[in-house]
Amino acid sequence: MELALESRLISEAIAASSERARWKRIAALHERGTREAFDAAVVLASSRFSDERRLGADVLGQLGFRDVVKPDGTIDYETRQIHTTGVPRTERATTGAEP
Repeated sequence: MELALESRLISEAIAASSERARWKRIAALHERGTREAFDAAVVLASSRFSDERRLGADVLGQLGFRDVVKPDGTIDYETRQIHTTGVPRTERATTGAEP
């Protein structure tokens, strides 16, 4: 039985021998933007082990907020942008508006 890609990336990030390797896995989780990645990060963030809590926080920091996860399990980046900056990405690009 093969582990889900998110589980494998998290395991690899925990075992990574360098920060670069660790962040490569976090970036892959961010790219996937799935509900599974988000839920796993929430669990990690409440771990009793500091390295797991740190990983959970780093993944969550890349993914965003629970209310921006779409029904298909992916992240709605436009909504996330509004939550984090108060300005939609498209408006920032066209008007130069800053948060």
